[in-house]
Amino acid sequence: MHGIAMDEVCAGEGCDKCRNTGYSGRLGLYEILVLDDNLRDRIVSNPNVTEFRRMCVERGMVTLREDGFKKVGLGQTTVDEVLRVTESTI
Repeated sequence: MHGIAMDEVCAGEGCDKCRNTGYSGRLGLYEILVLDDNLRDRIVSNPNVTEFRRMCVERGMVTLREDGFKKVGLGQTTVDEVLRVTESTI
């Protein structure tokens, strides 16, 4: 899934230092959209959110969930945490 091998997926184990959550500190997930003239024109026409989001992804926008899964592949967070924090962006 998302190009990540199952043996690369980590899971937080927890300890006294992290209050048994398996997480320590914060890690940002980022979604950046660079506007071009075509997208500006589309915004003016008031598209529905689903259609506009699809168009943005087709133009190369990296979604929060995609950024999260890149960080899962790097061992910086877990699948469960990415799914939890990006649940409303589907």
